[in-house]
Amino acid sequence: MLSPGIIFAIGSMIVIAVVDTFMRKATRALGSYFSSTIFIGLAIIPLLFLVAAFPPSGIAPIYLLYAVLGGLAYALGLVLVLKTLETEQASNTWALSNIGLIPIILLGAIVLAEPINMLELVGIVGVVFGSLMITITKDMKFNKRLLPAIAGNVLFAVYFIFSTYAVSQAHEEFTLIFPLAYLSAFIALIIYGTAKSTLKPAVKKLNKSNLLLFVVAIGLLGGVSQALWMFVVIFKTVALGGAIQVFEPALVVALAYLVYKERLTPLQSIGIIISLAGALAISLL
Repeated sequence: MLSPGIIFAIGSMIVIAVVDTFMRKATRALGSYFSSTIFIGLAIIPLLFLVAAFPPSGIAPIYLLYAVLGGLAYALGLVLVLKTLETEQASNTWALSNIGLIPIILLGAIVLAEPINMLELVGIVGVVFGSLMITITKDMKFNKRLLPAIAGNVLFAVYFIFSTYAVSQAHEEFTLIFPLAYLSAFIALIIYGTAKSTLKPAVKKLNKSNLLLFVVAIGLLGGVSQALWMFVVIFKTVALGGAIQVFEPALVVALAYLVYKERLTPLQSIGIIISLAGALAISLL
């Protein structure tokens, strides 16, 4: 019988795969900045239900700092990934997400002085070479338009490090971490949009796009995925949960084929398999 933590991890992986797949439609209609702002803002709502269900007594300043820093990294990371999604397929854009495992391993090695064993090293090489193969077009050229997605996934790793550590250490304050991270991200994007005068035109574009209900549903599901992952941390199944999350890019590839009829080149398909194998080698340790 599966443990509750594993069930939550599977649920989180499936939900985020659906969200990532359907983000393509909204992003191409509304642009990366405004799509990120809407998705992050709406994702706060499901997370607030957790706060209501498990009301915290407060939050230590250090965990507040972790939440804010993680949220800022997530905001920039999502904008960058969706910048790639404006022009590229959902399949090869999100197939690069496993590259975020590498900064986590390197952080442990450099900051915490954790040794990197041979299996981890093989996993890192697999993720790097697999991701590189994903970026090669059918004309055997490097696809520079995937670079923002690579940078974005590195920033997602920063968000994961801050938020997961804070949730695991905060005890009764844990329900505030993800909502505060998302709120910080949302405020930062609103400030940017206001300063650049891009917010009002984007709202008008949304009103004309007939995508309001679609975007709301995707944004809320994004928050549900984060809420499910919070319970993965609480049940102390992050390692196995991380191994399950590794399969999310493969699920996106399948969904993108069904929804958009996206096809990968043979080289890109092999790259996804190699990257998946490398990520499993890392996360199952």
